[in-house]
Amino acid sequence: MYCLNGGHLEHASATNLSNCSQNTLMSLIGFISQTCCCMMYPKPENAVTIAVSSRVLFRTETEQKVYEQKGVEEYLRYQVEHENEPFAPGPAFSFVKALEAVNARLRELYPESEELFDIVLVTYNHAHVGVRLINTINHHNLFIERFCMTGGSSPIGYLKAWQTNLYLSADAEKVREALSEGIAAATMFMSNKLTEVSQTQLRVAFDGDAVLFSDESERIFKAQGLDGFFQHERDNEDILLDCVCRRVRKKRIGLLSFRFL
Repeated sequence: MYCLNGGHLEHASATNLSNCSQNTLMSLIGFISQTCCCMMYPKPENAVTIAVSSRVLFRTETEQKVYEQKGVEEYLRYQVEHENEPFAPGPAFSFVKALEAVNARLRELYPESEELFDIVLVTYNHAHVGVRLINTINHHNLFIERFCMTGGSSPIGYLKAWQTNLYLSADAEKVREALSEGIAAATMFMSNKLTEVSQTQLRVAFDGDAVLFSDESERIFKAQGLDGFFQHERDNEDILLDCVCRRVRKKRIGLLSFRFL
């Protein structure tokens, strides 16, 4: 649990919760009501859940350098001192905005529908950074219904509990961990110049090799080279490749696409 103290969120354990005054607790309630959107969360079995790390949704290179060079205490102090300065958009920002545009249109066409994109913001940060993240979300008019601060622990358990369909992160190790748990995941890199893409139109491209279909041919190529690959393809040209894409994910995306026809 967290209480608001001097304008900052602080952890309140069972031993120090009594130190939070009634005014402080009321301030926290007001803070949450002003900064969090109260919407019914789409049910996991109906939604396409996409978890996005704060490091790819926003640009946090400066803060990351402070953490790496000066340690966690200076990092937290820096975040608190700059909590009213919103983060700049990161590589996943346009993607999330496009998802929100689809959600807005779906809600307009089908107000009762729960077949939406459920966007979850995941951060390894502590509560001290929560205020700045919420301020940034509001500044960019993002409709993120929930986010999770793990305080430095792995987010994989949360991703599994949320039945996450896709996890985007700047941490390649966490991406590999998610993949090993059967969660579709990808590493996003921070380039010096972000490519401008539409924030209102969602475009999805699937790699056929080992994503939609089996990696059988790819394994043949790696083991036997190009000649072996061509021979294998000729010998098996009438045999369909196994489909490895999760049926549920295909069905959900198909339903979302069908609703715009």
